[in-house]
Amino acid sequence: MKSVLRFVLVLLCFGGAAQAIAEDALMPPSYSDDRSDAGALVRSFYNAINRQEYVRAWSYFGAPPAKDFETFAKGYGDTAHVDVFTGRVISEGAAGSTYSQVPVAIRATDAKGEAKVFAGCYTVRAINPQIQEPPFRALLIDKASLKPKDETILATAAPEWCGDQEPAKETADEALSRVTAMFAERQREACNSLQDPTAEGGGGKPEVYELRFRRSYEEATAPEHLYHLYEFACASYAYNFSSVYYLGTDDGEITQLSFAEPRLTIKYLDEENAKLKSMVVGGFTAADSLINASFDPATGNLTSFNKWRGIGDASSAGTWHFQEGDFILTGYEADPTYDGESTAIPVIVNGRVKN
Repeated sequence: MKSVLRFVLVLLCFGGAAQAIAEDALMPPSYSDDRSDAGALVRSFYNAINRQEYVRAWSYFGAPPAKDFETFAKGYGDTAHVDVFTGRVISEGAAGSTYSQVPVAIRATDAKGEAKVFAGCYTVRAINPQIQEPPFRALLIDKASLKPKDETILATAAPEWCGDQEPAKETADEALSRVTAMFAERQREACNSLQDPTAEGGGGKPEVYELRFRRSYEEATAPEHLYHLYEFACASYAYNFSSVYYLGTDDGEITQLSFAEPRLTIKYLDEENAKLKSMVVGGFTAADSLINASFDPATGNLTSFNKWRGIGDASSAGTWHFQEGDFILTGYEADPTYDGESTAIPVIVNGRVKN
């Protein structure tokens, strides 16, 4: 259920901020006026828009963004709320100023509740403080260009970078910030861990594991691939908890993982479902989260144990092994009977369906 309370998810990284802000339109967001870096300036601009502080929003521009202030303010008259994502900032100096290119994606929701996504680039100018004369001028938005996008996820709608030059390879901290922003936006309704930063695993902070490997066709002397597994605590239930996983490759791609699971057709001999008649695999599905999961870096095995009820007598458990860049289902067992005893039956053994 969507809370009427707003929550703000602030996700920062070193060397270029990537931050997703999600604020409920039912309450005005807390005041934020941060001109310490280019990404913070853009986010502060949209904070001013969300608070309907249009004079402050106007002040962030070096040159008037409209023919006059009245036209500028009127342009946001039907805007109820704006969500904003800022990506990796690239900066370069020129003639006493530093210009920063900021990838930006926004979701603008109007008074009728209709939302549209726009993405593009902001250019932010910082005049060298040592050469300024009074009055001092802080960071200013030099120009902005946003275009409509069909993509609904802001973290993927935003350009990977802005400017003419491809940036250096993303640092580990930058990748962590990006994947955290992706998780926060995609799972903010499904995962109650995002709503309680004080809880264990709360606040959208993942466990991170390094995965080093060579593919079978590569020479033993070839450099190892370095992937990262990001494990996010998602939701807590009466006797289970769920986790969501993302995989980051050495090429900079980050994707949410789905895990193969057998679809079981189960028949019972009694109404209490305590005596099993038959259990067969009727195909496979893909799960976007795992229950009571744990990853073992030593073996590369990711395991889960799903209690079907609190005492755990009926349950299912799976094992997915990391192999050449993917997690492969290698084992699965189920105890389908509600009989007070743990009697798991193997379903998948060594990656094969057990007859």
